[in-house]
Amino acid sequence: MKEYWECTYAALTWPDGKGPNILVDDGGDATMMILEGSKWEVKYEESQVLPDPSKYNSEDERMLYEVLRDTIPTNPTKFRDMLKDFYGCSEETTTGVHRLI
Repeated sequence: MKEYWECTYAALTWPDGKGPNILVDDGGDATMMILEGSKWEVKYEESQVLPDPSKYNSEDERMLYEVLRDTIPTNPTKFRDMLKDFYGCSEETTTGVHRLI
């Protein structure tokens, strides 16, 4: 499962350092990573706090927050920088929409 989130992170990491400015997302995973990543970047900037994966119930969530915990210190503005040029996203599934609410 962690490899899945690492691949999602890699898909959002472009050679120019910017990342996508629009997403057609299936399941909301990339969108959730961008939104949660930007929230945790702010917390990290303000107080050096990173997500604690053990506080989440599902393996999926634990792995997402593990990847965020491991990557935010290496690029603490990645997701907020991406959001500056972000136009939006389209979610393909009802399940994905519910995950983002």
